[in-house]
Amino acid sequence: MPMGPHDTPRRPRSTLTLAVLGVLIPGMILGLLALGVWQVERLAWKQDLIRQV
Repeated sequence: MPMGPHDTPRRPRSTLTLAVLGVLIPGMILGLLALGVWQVERLAWKQDLIRQV
């Protein structure tokens, strides 16, 4: 496929970019999992409060 005037060949990602992504993505996954656990614990706490009323 011929390249047009605005097409540029893709360069491989730099080591720094891969390192940043390698830290950010697992960090975001762990953060979302922690938020999910917190929500479940909060739900149990609220349901216990409702039972007490």
